[in-house]
Amino acid sequence: MFRRRLTVKVLILVPIIWILVTFFVGISDRSPNQSKSEEAKIQKLVDENKHLIAEAARRHQEERKRKLEHEELKDDNDHPEEERLKAQEQQQEKAGPIQIHAPIERNPNAPGELGKPVHIDKNKLSPEERIKYDEGWKNNAFNQYVSDMISIHRSLADIRDPACKSVKWYDPLPSTSVIIIFHNEAWSVLLRTIHSVIDRSDPNILKEVIVVDDFSDFPHLKQPLQEYIDNTPNVRLVRTKKREGLIRARLEGAAVASGEVLVFLDSHCECAEGWLEPLIDPIARNPNVSTVPLIEIIDDNTFQLYSTPIESVQVGGFDWNLIFDWHPVPRYEMDRRKHKTDPIRSPTMAGGLFAINRKYFEMLGSYDPGMDIWGGENLEISFKVWMCGGELVCTPPHIHTLNEISKFSPPQMSIPGS
Repeated sequence: MFRRRLTVKVLILVPIIWILVTFFVGISDRSPNQSKSEEAKIQKLVDENKHLIAEAARRHQEERKRKLEHEELKDDNDHPEEERLKAQEQQQEKAGPIQIHAPIERNPNAPGELGKPVHIDKNKLSPEERIKYDEGWKNNAFNQYVSDMISIHRSLADIRDPACKSVKWYDPLPSTSVIIIFHNEAWSVLLRTIHSVIDRSDPNILKEVIVVDDFSDFPHLKQPLQEYIDNTPNVRLVRTKKREGLIRARLEGAAVASGEVLVFLDSHCECAEGWLEPLIDPIARNPNVSTVPLIEIIDDNTFQLYSTPIESVQVGGFDWNLIFDWHPVPRYEMDRRKHKTDPIRSPTMAGGLFAINRKYFEMLGSYDPGMDIWGGENLEISFKVWMCGGELVCTPPHIHTLNEISKFSPPQMSIPGS
Protein backbone atom coordinates (compact mmCIF):
# COMPACT_ATOMS: atom_id res chain seq x y z
CA MET A 1 0.00 0.00 0.00
CA PHE A 2 2.78 2.35 1.00
CA ARG A 3 4.74 1.51 -2.20
CA ARG A 4 1.67 2.19 -4.36
CA ARG A 5 1.20 5.67 -2.84
CA LEU A 6 4.89 6.44 -3.26
CA THR A 7 4.73 5.41 -6.91
CA VAL A 8 1.79 7.74 -7.55
CA LYS A 9 3.61 10.69 -5.91
CA VAL A 10 6.73 10.04 -7.98
CA LEU A 11 4.74 9.89 -11.21
CA ILE A 12 3.21 13.33 -10.38
CA LEU A 13 6.37 15.06 -9.14
CA VAL A 14 8.74 13.96 -11.91
CA PRO A 15 6.93 15.78 -14.78
CA ILE A 16 6.55 18.94 -12.66
CA ILE A 17 10.27 18.98 -11.80
CA TRP A 18 11.14 18.39 -15.46
CA ILE A 19 9.01 21.34 -16.62
CA LEU A 20 10.52 23.71 -14.04
CA VAL A 21 14.09 22.68 -14.87
CA THR A 22 13.46 23.14 -18.60
CA PHE A 23 11.96 26.61 -18.01
CA PHE A 24 14.86 27.94 -15.93
CA VAL A 25 17.47 26.40 -18.21
CA GLY A 26 15.76 28.11 -21.17
CA ILE A 27 15.89 31.46 -19.42
CA SER A 28 19.53 31.09 -18.45
CA ASP A 29 20.47 30.01 -21.97
CA ARG A 30 18.88 33.16 -23.50
CA SER A 31 21.71 35.48 -24.44
CA PRO A 32 21.67 39.24 -23.75
CA ASN A 33 21.76 39.85 -27.47
CA GLN A 34 18.58 37.83 -27.98
CA SER A 35 16.79 39.86 -25.26
CA LYS A 36 17.87 43.16 -26.81
CA SER A 37 16.81 41.93 -30.24
CA GLU A 38 13.34 41.05 -29.01
CA GLU A 39 13.02 44.38 -27.18
CA ALA A 40 13.98 46.21 -30.37
CA LYS A 41 11.34 44.32 -32.34
CA ILE A 42 8.71 45.22 -29.77
CA GLN A 43 9.75 48.91 -29.80
CA LYS A 44 9.65 48.97 -33.61
CA LEU A 45 6.16 47.52 -33.53
CA VAL A 46 5.07 50.21 -31.07
CA ASP A 47 6.64 52.99 -33.19
CA GLU A 48 4.93 51.77 -36.35
CA ASN A 49 1.54 51.81 -34.64
CA LYS A 50 1.85 55.00 -32.62
CA HIS A 51 -0.91 56.68 -34.62
CA LEU A 52 -3.24 53.77 -33.92
CA ILE A 53 -2.43 53.88 -30.22
CA ALA A 54 -2.98 57.66 -30.12
CA GLU A 55 -6.26 57.32 -31.97
CA ALA A 56 -7.44 54.66 -29.53
CA ALA A 57 -6.47 56.86 -26.58
CA ARG A 58 -8.28 59.84 -28.11
CA ARG A 59 -11.45 57.83 -28.62
CA HIS A 60 -11.23 56.53 -25.09
CA GLN A 61 -10.97 60.09 -23.75
CA GLU A 62 -13.91 61.27 -25.88
CA GLU A 63 -16.06 58.37 -24.72
CA ARG A 64 -15.11 59.06 -21.10
CA LYS A 65 -15.92 62.76 -21.56
CA ARG A 66 -19.32 61.95 -23.08
CA LYS A 67 -20.12 59.68 -20.17
CA LEU A 68 -19.12 62.31 -17.64
CA GLU A 69 -21.18 64.97 -19.41
CA HIS A 70 -24.15 62.64 -19.52
CA GLU A 71 -23.79 61.90 -15.83
CA GLU A 72 -23.58 65.63 -15.04
CA LEU A 73 -26.75 66.28 -16.98
CA LYS A 74 -28.54 63.41 -15.26
CA ASP A 75 -27.60 64.81 -11.87
CA ASP A 76 -28.93 68.29 -12.76
CA ASN A 77 -32.21 68.53 -10.88
CA ASP A 78 -32.67 72.26 -11.44
CA HIS A 79 -33.94 71.98 -15.02
CA PRO A 80 -36.62 69.92 -16.79
CA GLU A 81 -35.58 66.80 -18.71
CA GLU A 82 -36.28 68.49 -22.07
CA GLU A 83 -33.85 71.33 -21.28
CA ARG A 84 -31.13 68.92 -20.17
CA LEU A 85 -31.45 66.88 -23.37
CA LYS A 86 -31.37 70.03 -25.48
CA ALA A 87 -28.27 71.24 -23.64
CA GLN A 88 -26.62 67.87 -24.24
CA GLU A 89 -27.34 68.10 -27.98
CA GLN A 90 -25.89 71.60 -28.13
CA GLN A 91 -22.86 70.44 -26.19
CA GLN A 92 -22.18 67.66 -28.69
CA GLU A 93 -22.65 70.03 -31.63
CA LYS A 94 -20.17 72.54 -30.26
CA ALA A 95 -17.82 69.91 -28.81
CA GLY A 96 -17.56 71.88 -25.60
CA PRO A 97 -19.51 73.35 -22.71
CA ILE A 98 -22.34 75.78 -23.54
CA GLN A 99 -21.55 79.37 -22.63
CA ILE A 100 -23.46 82.48 -23.61
CA HIS A 101 -20.32 84.58 -23.36
CA ALA A 102 -16.65 83.88 -22.86
CA PRO A 103 -15.81 83.61 -19.17
CA ILE A 104 -14.21 86.64 -17.57
CA GLU A 105 -11.58 85.84 -15.00
CA ARG A 106 -12.37 87.64 -11.78
CA ASN A 107 -10.83 87.88 -8.38
CA PRO A 108 -13.63 86.86 -5.98
CA ASN A 109 -12.09 89.15 -3.37
CA ALA A 110 -12.08 92.20 -5.63
CA PRO A 111 -14.23 95.17 -4.55
CA GLY A 112 -17.96 94.59 -4.89
CA GLU A 113 -17.77 91.04 -6.26
CA LEU A 114 -20.91 88.93 -5.65
CA GLY A 115 -22.70 92.13 -4.70
CA LYS A 116 -20.70 92.61 -1.52
CA PRO A 117 -20.38 96.09 0.02
CA VAL A 118 -17.35 98.31 -0.35
CA HIS A 119 -16.68 100.42 2.74
CA ILE A 120 -14.62 103.60 2.49
CA ASP A 121 -13.52 105.75 5.42
CA LYS A 122 -13.46 109.13 3.72
CA ASN A 123 -11.57 110.66 6.61
CA LYS A 124 -8.58 108.46 5.79
CA LEU A 125 -8.40 109.47 2.15
CA SER A 126 -5.64 111.72 0.84
CA PRO A 127 -6.68 115.30 -0.03
CA GLU A 128 -6.72 114.43 -3.74
CA GLU A 129 -8.80 111.29 -3.22
CA ARG A 130 -11.17 113.12 -0.89
CA ILE A 131 -11.88 115.63 -3.65
CA LYS A 132 -12.78 112.78 -6.01
CA TYR A 133 -14.96 111.23 -3.31
CA ASP A 134 -16.91 114.44 -2.68
CA GLU A 135 -17.23 115.27 -6.38
CA GLY A 136 -18.73 111.83 -7.01
CA TRP A 137 -21.51 112.44 -4.52
CA LYS A 138 -22.09 115.96 -5.81
CA ASN A 139 -22.40 114.92 -9.46
CA ASN A 140 -24.41 111.75 -9.03
CA ALA A 141 -26.14 111.60 -5.62
CA PHE A 142 -24.38 108.26 -5.05
CA ASN A 143 -20.88 107.10 -4.18
CA GLN A 144 -19.15 107.24 -7.56
CA TYR A 145 -15.79 106.73 -5.83
CA VAL A 146 -16.88 103.25 -4.76
CA SER A 147 -18.54 102.49 -8.10
CA ASP A 148 -15.29 103.26 -9.93
CA MET A 149 -13.50 100.69 -7.74
CA ILE A 150 -15.90 97.92 -8.85
CA SER A 151 -15.53 96.01 -12.12
CA ILE A 152 -18.05 96.85 -14.84
CA HIS A 153 -18.40 93.07 -15.22
CA ARG A 154 -18.73 92.33 -11.51
CA SER A 155 -20.23 89.00 -10.52
CA LEU A 156 -23.53 88.79 -8.65
CA ALA A 157 -24.77 86.09 -6.31
CA ASP A 158 -27.66 84.05 -7.74
CA ILE A 159 -30.49 85.08 -5.42
CA ARG A 160 -33.34 83.51 -7.39
CA ASP A 161 -35.80 81.30 -5.59
CA PRO A 162 -35.04 77.62 -6.41
CA ALA A 163 -38.53 77.27 -7.88
CA CYS A 164 -37.74 79.93 -10.46
CA LYS A 165 -34.86 77.90 -11.88
CA SER A 166 -37.12 75.01 -12.90
CA VAL A 167 -39.76 77.05 -14.75
CA LYS A 168 -40.14 76.08 -18.40
CA TRP A 169 -40.31 79.21 -20.55
CA TYR A 170 -42.32 79.69 -23.69
CA ASP A 171 -40.48 78.56 -26.82
CA PRO A 172 -39.59 80.48 -28.86
CA LEU A 173 -39.28 83.68 -26.86
CA PRO A 174 -39.57 86.92 -28.87
CA SER A 175 -36.60 89.06 -29.87
CA THR A 176 -35.95 91.91 -27.46
CA SER A 177 -34.63 95.46 -27.65
CA VAL A 178 -33.35 96.87 -24.35
CA ILE A 179 -33.58 100.67 -24.17
CA ILE A 180 -31.45 102.53 -21.59
CA ILE A 181 -31.83 106.29 -21.09
CA PHE A 182 -29.16 108.43 -19.42
CA HIS A 183 -28.10 112.01 -18.82
CA ASN A 184 -24.72 112.83 -17.26
CA GLU A 185 -24.41 109.34 -15.80
CA ALA A 186 -21.20 108.11 -14.16
CA TRP A 187 -19.01 106.09 -16.53
CA SER A 188 -18.70 102.99 -14.37
CA VAL A 189 -22.42 102.85 -13.49
CA LEU A 190 -23.56 103.25 -17.09
CA LEU A 191 -21.17 100.63 -18.47
CA ARG A 192 -22.00 98.22 -15.66
CA THR A 193 -25.67 98.53 -16.62
CA ILE A 194 -24.93 97.86 -20.29
CA HIS A 195 -22.62 94.92 -19.64
CA SER A 196 -24.93 93.32 -17.09
CA VAL A 197 -27.55 93.20 -19.86
CA ILE A 198 -25.15 91.81 -22.47
CA ASP A 199 -23.28 89.39 -20.20
CA ARG A 200 -26.40 87.82 -18.70
CA SER A 201 -28.81 87.67 -21.63
CA ASP A 202 -29.31 84.88 -24.14
CA PRO A 203 -28.03 86.31 -27.47
CA ASN A 204 -30.80 84.39 -29.24
CA ILE A 205 -33.30 86.62 -27.42
CA LEU A 206 -31.41 89.90 -26.97
CA LYS A 207 -31.47 91.57 -30.37
CA GLU A 208 -29.95 94.91 -29.42
CA VAL A 209 -29.18 97.38 -26.65
CA ILE A 210 -30.13 100.96 -27.49
CA VAL A 211 -28.48 103.57 -25.28
CA VAL A 212 -30.09 107.01 -25.50
CA ASP A 213 -28.08 110.03 -24.37
CA ASP A 214 -30.45 112.82 -23.32
CA PHE A 215 -28.08 115.69 -24.19
CA SER A 216 -25.32 114.96 -21.67
CA ASP A 217 -22.47 117.42 -21.26
CA PHE A 218 -19.97 115.39 -19.22
CA PRO A 219 -16.77 114.98 -21.33
CA HIS A 220 -16.52 111.21 -20.77
CA LEU A 221 -19.97 110.78 -22.36
CA LYS A 222 -18.90 112.42 -25.62
CA GLN A 223 -16.23 110.87 -27.85
CA PRO A 224 -14.92 108.33 -25.27
CA LEU A 225 -18.37 106.77 -24.91
CA GLN A 226 -18.96 106.83 -28.67
CA GLU A 227 -15.71 104.97 -29.30
CA TYR A 228 -16.44 102.47 -26.55
CA ILE A 229 -19.92 101.64 -27.84
CA ASP A 230 -18.74 101.52 -31.45
CA ASN A 231 -16.53 98.62 -30.36
CA THR A 232 -19.27 96.83 -28.39
CA PRO A 233 -21.35 94.45 -30.55
CA ASN A 234 -25.15 94.88 -30.67
CA VAL A 235 -25.06 98.19 -28.78
CA ARG A 236 -26.23 101.40 -30.43
CA LEU A 237 -25.85 104.95 -29.14
CA VAL A 238 -28.61 107.46 -29.95
CA ARG A 239 -28.23 111.12 -28.97
CA THR A 240 -31.00 113.69 -28.63
CA LYS A 241 -30.37 117.10 -30.19
CA LYS A 242 -31.61 118.96 -27.11
CA ARG A 243 -32.67 118.18 -23.56
CA GLU A 244 -35.82 116.09 -23.87
CA GLY A 245 -36.40 114.44 -20.49
CA LEU A 246 -37.11 110.79 -19.75
CA ILE A 247 -40.36 110.34 -21.68
CA ARG A 248 -39.34 111.80 -25.04
CA ALA A 249 -35.88 110.21 -24.75
CA ARG A 250 -37.56 106.82 -24.33
CA LEU A 251 -39.70 107.53 -27.37
CA GLU A 252 -36.49 108.24 -29.33
CA GLY A 253 -35.18 104.81 -28.36
CA ALA A 254 -38.45 103.04 -29.12
CA ALA A 255 -38.60 104.69 -32.57
CA VAL A 256 -35.38 102.98 -33.71
CA ALA A 257 -35.92 99.65 -31.90
CA SER A 258 -36.55 96.56 -34.04
CA GLY A 259 -37.15 93.87 -31.40
CA GLU A 260 -40.60 92.36 -30.89
CA VAL A 261 -40.44 93.32 -27.21
CA LEU A 262 -39.20 96.57 -25.69
CA VAL A 263 -37.51 96.50 -22.27
CA PHE A 264 -36.97 99.91 -20.68
CA LEU A 265 -34.26 100.21 -18.03
CA ASP A 266 -32.77 103.01 -15.99
CA SER A 267 -29.07 103.67 -16.51
CA HIS A 268 -28.10 102.52 -13.00
CA CYS A 269 -29.21 98.87 -12.96
CA GLU A 270 -27.53 95.48 -12.73
CA CYS A 271 -29.17 92.42 -14.23
CA ALA A 272 -28.29 88.98 -12.87
CA GLU A 273 -28.57 85.51 -14.40
CA GLY A 274 -32.02 84.61 -15.65
CA TRP A 275 -33.40 88.16 -15.62
CA LEU A 276 -34.74 88.36 -19.18
CA GLU A 277 -36.68 85.14 -19.83
CA PRO A 278 -39.27 85.57 -17.06
CA LEU A 279 -39.78 89.21 -18.00
CA ILE A 280 -40.78 88.44 -21.59
CA ASP A 281 -42.35 84.99 -21.16
CA PRO A 282 -45.84 86.39 -20.26
CA ILE A 283 -45.62 88.71 -23.28
CA ALA A 284 -44.80 85.77 -25.55
CA ARG A 285 -47.96 84.06 -24.31
CA ASN A 286 -50.12 87.20 -24.54
CA PRO A 287 -48.85 90.26 -26.46
CA ASN A 288 -51.27 92.51 -24.54
CA VAL A 289 -49.41 91.90 -21.27
CA SER A 290 -46.85 94.33 -19.84
CA THR A 291 -44.43 93.04 -17.20
CA VAL A 292 -42.48 94.64 -14.37
CA PRO A 293 -39.75 93.03 -12.27
CA LEU A 294 -39.28 92.93 -8.54
CA ILE A 295 -37.02 95.95 -8.11
CA GLU A 296 -34.19 95.35 -5.69
CA ILE A 297 -31.86 97.85 -4.06
CA ILE A 298 -28.23 98.74 -4.67
CA ASP A 299 -26.99 100.69 -1.67
CA ASP A 300 -26.06 104.17 -2.86
CA ASN A 301 -23.03 104.31 -0.55
CA THR A 302 -21.49 100.81 -0.50
CA PHE A 303 -23.04 99.38 -3.71
CA GLN A 304 -24.15 96.30 -1.78
CA LEU A 305 -26.97 94.37 -3.44
CA TYR A 306 -30.02 93.43 -1.39
CA SER A 307 -32.63 90.79 -2.15
CA THR A 308 -36.30 90.24 -1.33
CA PRO A 309 -37.88 86.81 -0.68
CA ILE A 310 -40.38 85.81 -3.34
CA GLU A 311 -43.11 85.69 -0.71
CA SER A 312 -42.59 89.39 0.08
CA VAL A 313 -43.31 90.75 -3.40
CA GLN A 314 -45.59 93.80 -3.54
CA VAL A 315 -47.73 95.40 -6.25
CA GLY A 316 -47.99 99.00 -7.42
CA GLY A 317 -50.72 101.41 -6.43
CA PHE A 318 -51.24 105.17 -6.06
CA ASP A 319 -52.78 107.70 -3.71
CA TRP A 320 -55.29 110.45 -4.43
CA ASN A 321 -52.47 112.78 -5.41
CA LEU A 322 -51.56 110.28 -8.14
CA ILE A 323 -48.30 109.45 -6.40
CA PHE A 324 -47.12 105.88 -6.97
CA ASP A 325 -46.73 103.63 -3.91
CA TRP A 326 -46.37 99.94 -3.03
CA HIS A 327 -49.03 97.67 -1.53
CA PRO A 328 -49.09 94.08 -0.24
CA VAL A 329 -50.54 91.55 -2.67
CA PRO A 330 -54.26 91.03 -1.93
CA ARG A 331 -55.22 87.60 -0.63
CA TYR A 332 -57.58 86.93 -3.57
CA GLU A 333 -54.70 87.53 -6.00
CA MET A 334 -52.42 85.15 -4.09
CA ASP A 335 -55.19 82.50 -4.11
CA ARG A 336 -55.74 82.95 -7.86
CA ARG A 337 -52.22 81.84 -8.66
CA LYS A 338 -51.43 78.12 -8.88
CA HIS A 339 -47.71 78.42 -8.22
CA LYS A 340 -45.60 80.94 -6.36
CA THR A 341 -43.71 81.58 -9.59
CA ASP A 342 -46.85 82.73 -11.44
CA PRO A 343 -47.01 86.44 -12.35
CA ILE A 344 -49.01 88.74 -10.06
CA ARG A 345 -51.44 91.27 -11.48
CA SER A 346 -50.59 94.84 -10.46
CA PRO A 347 -52.71 98.01 -10.81
CA THR A 348 -49.71 100.22 -11.66
CA MET A 349 -45.98 100.10 -12.30
CA ALA A 350 -43.10 102.08 -10.83
CA GLY A 351 -42.11 102.93 -14.41
CA GLY A 352 -38.33 102.71 -14.30
CA LEU A 353 -38.10 99.08 -15.41
CA PHE A 354 -40.70 97.30 -17.52
CA ALA A 355 -41.27 95.29 -20.71
CA ILE A 356 -44.00 95.56 -23.34
CA ASN A 357 -44.73 94.25 -26.83
CA ARG A 358 -43.56 96.90 -29.31
CA LYS A 359 -46.71 96.81 -31.48
CA TYR A 360 -48.96 96.89 -28.41
CA PHE A 361 -46.98 99.86 -27.07
CA GLU A 362 -47.59 101.66 -30.36
CA MET A 363 -51.26 100.67 -30.37
CA LEU A 364 -51.65 102.23 -26.91
CA GLY A 365 -50.28 105.49 -28.29
CA SER A 366 -46.99 104.94 -26.39
CA TYR A 367 -46.16 107.81 -24.01
CA ASP A 368 -47.70 111.25 -24.16
CA PRO A 369 -44.84 113.26 -25.77
CA GLY A 370 -46.05 116.41 -24.02
CA MET A 371 -44.72 115.15 -20.68
CA ASP A 372 -41.61 117.13 -19.77
CA ILE A 373 -40.51 115.41 -16.54
CA TRP A 374 -40.84 111.93 -15.12
CA GLY A 375 -43.29 111.08 -12.35
CA GLY A 376 -46.61 110.52 -14.09
CA GLU A 377 -45.78 108.48 -17.17
CA ASN A 378 -45.84 105.28 -15.14
CA LEU A 379 -49.48 105.79 -14.13
CA GLU A 380 -50.40 106.87 -17.65
CA ILE A 381 -49.03 103.71 -19.26
CA SER A 382 -50.51 101.54 -16.47
CA PHE A 383 -54.00 102.96 -17.02
CA LYS A 384 -53.68 102.57 -20.78
CA VAL A 385 -52.75 98.90 -20.44
CA TRP A 386 -55.72 98.06 -18.21
CA MET A 387 -58.19 100.18 -20.21
CA CYS A 388 -57.17 98.75 -23.60
CA GLY A 389 -57.59 95.02 -23.05
CA GLY A 390 -54.23 94.34 -21.49
CA GLU A 391 -52.76 93.19 -18.19
CA LEU A 392 -49.95 94.53 -16.06
CA VAL A 393 -48.14 91.86 -14.06
CA CYS A 394 -45.21 91.58 -11.67
CA THR A 395 -42.86 88.69 -12.30
CA PRO A 396 -41.64 87.76 -8.80
CA PRO A 397 -39.93 84.40 -9.22
CA HIS A 398 -36.82 85.54 -11.00
CA ILE A 399 -36.45 89.30 -11.24
CA HIS A 400 -34.57 89.69 -8.05
CA THR A 401 -31.97 90.72 -10.53
CA LEU A 402 -32.69 94.26 -11.65
CA ASN A 403 -31.35 96.44 -8.90
CA GLU A 404 -32.15 100.15 -8.78
CA ILE A 405 -29.84 102.50 -6.92
CA SER A 406 -31.59 103.59 -3.76
CA LYS A 407 -32.26 107.24 -2.85
CA PHE A 408 -31.39 108.25 -6.41
CA SER A 409 -33.08 111.55 -7.17
CA PRO A 410 -32.00 111.73 -10.80
CA PRO A 411 -31.52 115.27 -12.08
CA GLN A 412 -31.03 113.70 -15.49
CA MET A 413 -34.69 112.83 -15.77
CA SER A 414 -36.02 116.38 -15.47
CA ILE A 415 -35.86 119.52 -17.54
CA PRO A 416 -33.46 122.16 -16.19
CA GLY A 417 -35.43 124.86 -14.41
CA SER A 418 -38.58 122.75 -14.17
